[in-house]
Amino acid sequence: MNALLRTGALAGAAAAALIACATLDFHAPAGETPAARYPQGSFAVFSDAHLFLPELGMGQPSFEKTKYDDRKMFEHGLALLHAAIAGIRAARPAFVLVPGDLTKDGEEQVHLAMARELQALRADGIPVYVVPGNHDVNNPRAFRYVGNATERIPNVTPARFAEIYRDFGYGDALVRDPSSLAYVAEPLPGLWLLALDACGYELNPGRTHEYTPGFFTPERLAWARSMLERARREGKAVIVMMHHGVVEHFPGQAKQFPEYLVRDRQPFARMLAQYGVHTVFTGHFHSQNVAGQWWAPDGSEVRPTDAAAVPDAARFLFDIETGSLVTYPSPWRLVRIDASQVMHVRSFHVTTVEDMPEGFPAYALDYARKGTEPYIIHVLRGYGISEAEATRIAVPISNAAIAHYAGDPVLGGTEMYPTTGLSPLGSLAVSMKKDIVEGMWKGALPHADNDVDIDLSSGRWVKTAPETPPAAAAATETPAAVPAAATAP
Repeated sequence: MNALLRTGALAGAAAAALIACATLDFHAPAGETPAARYPQGSFAVFSDAHLFLPELGMGQPSFEKTKYDDRKMFEHGLALLHAAIAGIRAARPAFVLVPGDLTKDGEEQVHLAMARELQALRADGIPVYVVPGNHDVNNPRAFRYVGNATERIPNVTPARFAEIYRDFGYGDALVRDPSSLAYVAEPLPGLWLLALDACGYELNPGRTHEYTPGFFTPERLAWARSMLERARREGKAVIVMMHHGVVEHFPGQAKQFPEYLVRDRQPFARMLAQYGVHTVFTGHFHSQNVAGQWWAPDGSEVRPTDAAAVPDAARFLFDIETGSLVTYPSPWRLVRIDASQVMHVRSFHVTTVEDMPEGFPAYALDYARKGTEPYIIHVLRGYGISEAEATRIAVPISNAAIAHYAGDPVLGGTEMYPTTGLSPLGSLAVSMKKDIVEGMWKGALPHADNDVDIDLSSGRWVKTAPETPPAAAAATETPAAVPAAATAP
């Protein structure tokens, strides 16, 4: 949550040099890519499980200290994973996508535990495809927590990550990228999954904190483009999965939180759209949010205010971000593609876990507040703002963040942030961060974040009503029961 009050991650000198010197080629077909029809089928998505294990010191003072400004429910991570998997098994999708951050901090022991848990889906005949997130590989913070101290434990290299998850994308990939953990799979006949890796784990050695931003090297981008060329030649429809966002999810995100969007996102998004890719499934920012970009037939970018304003024959790309299992409201998605080329995206929330059979949604919401408000107050107090005024400012900032996590935010109060009766320092703090608050409430689309139908032929969309959860998924519920709790008081 500390990201709410900073302007982005600071890259080290080596990272800056590596990225700045890269020459990236985003060229794509000049003409229209023939539209490959998407096969009928369904798949599930969950993201950012951030799994951790009690035996690694959960509850120790040093562990509790790391959670000071964090809204992740690590204590319930395994139970949340079990509940989400139970819901997915009941839904019987053809396959499952997991867009990264499988572990808290890339601990090898936790990766092995995650792979064991995913075997339950594979045993049901449901393939699972994973990619790494910024927490998962070469992480220097792979620790066991002991009293007030930490002890380093083994993390995983890229090769070890692929070995552990060989049953979850890497073992049966059609093609692997030799320069990264990207690959191509064909989960349904005629449908290619382009699983991309924009993580900077090669920059982690020698650092005290994992490298958060995402970027493509020339080699990684050239490989991705070659796979899109091949898909075009072979008439395959393509969906993309990656950890970092591709389309800005709220106004100001690219400026305030650049580490959550892949570098060179705009030419990259245009390239995907020119190759006929219409959807990319992402995670990382822990929010339920759907954003889109559109380009007119002449190549100019258009910004439709509603679906009716999408021009005919437009190229388009939807970035469907799925929130974190360990962050309120613990969502997962079910996606269905029908014969009319409509993608039906539906969302469900974990509302009951094995270690808390009652009251979990309220607990999760309170947990999120406790992970945001005190830290914001602490930072504001450091600027010399009084505790009362800091609290007054922190509450609406926290409300905006939590509403954005839940998706489809509706402002329940009369103001997004205080505008009167503030000290000069308080007014300055609000003026510096009001764009973030406004952006999180307004979002990128007219709020079709949880349940939306996307026409894969036209690029138009419609917000829909929540659906009944899968019959056997007693531990999940449609999102209708939770977003209202995230609105401002």
